[in-house]
This record gives sequence, C-alpha cells and structure tokens, in this order.
Amino acid sequence: MPNNNSNGMLEDFISFLISPEDELLPIVHSTLDEIEKKGLSNYSPAHKPKAIIHPWLSWQEDPETPLRLSITKKYVTMDEVTCSKLINWLKVLFQQ
Repeated sequence: MPNNNSNGMLEDFISFLISPEDELLPIVHSTLDEIEKKGLSNYSPAHKPKAIIHPWLSWQEDPETPLRLSITKKYVTMDEVTCSKLINWLKVLFQQ
C-alpha cells in the first residue's frame, strides 16, 4: 500500500482519509456485512475494500465521482502527512 506499512490497495488508502466522524461509512460496512451473511456477495475477500469505498463515494454530493477525484472534491480529509505519502508514492510509481 502507498504508506509502505500496510497491505492493501488504493481503496484501502483512500478509506484511511475518510473522516472518523463520517456517518455513512459505518452504514456501508453494516450493509456489506448483511449481504455477506446472506451469501449474496459476489466480490472476492481481496476486493472488499473496493466494495466499501465505491458505494461510499456514490453516496456523496456527486454520486459519479471517481476515486481519483475524492480528494479534489474534499470528500476525504486532507491530512498533510498521509496525503503527501500518497502523492510521493504515485510519483515514484508512474516515473517508472
């Protein structure tokens, strides 16, 4: 993951930027838990972070916002240290 400490994908990293006071994220988690209990989920466990972040994004002011614009639209917090790690990671990744 971009923080070089945790396993995961970009969706995991973006979810770390969601405010702890956000009231929608717990609803996403409980909805997915219910879907999984009923055996209705079709996503792999490895892709659960995608199943979490994309519904959360669709419940924001602009439901069609792609992941890459969640920071620009200020749907997530702008913790300077965390965001700078992401930016540096992306720069290194795409310079190759």
